[in-house]
Amino acid sequence: MSLTVENLCGLLIRSRLQPVEKVKECYQRWQDQAKNAKDSREFARWLVENGLVTEYQATLLSNGYADNFFLGEYTILDRIGKGRMAGVYKAVNASGQLAAIKVLPPSKAADPHVLKRFEQEARLAEQL
Repeated sequence: MSLTVENLCGLLIRSRLQPVEKVKECYQRWQDQAKNAKDSREFARWLVENGLVTEYQATLLSNGYADNFFLGEYTILDRIGKGRMAGVYKAVNASGQLAAIKVLPPSKAADPHVLKRFEQEARLAEQL
């Protein structure tokens, strides 16, 4: 079952990537401008083109995900790498500072040897 435009708006609100009023305003603009206002894939592209979400975020929203767009003070913009141990994400904070954030999944963090290696790597990266 594919998501509707309304479903995507709901997910966008739940994600907290945009405030409720902004989503309502965008939905209305979409309804006024779109050739096929029910086309959720086109709506997702439109959100990206209008700078409301990144392609990565639009893909996650289109797949029904509304969580894990934030890590501390950072907003996750894109996945820029994935290895055997962890994923690396491009993120930005409220002041616009970009960062690469390496995330160890909980399943890997449960292994004390993997966790120790990850922590050592983080300490070495800090020294750079």
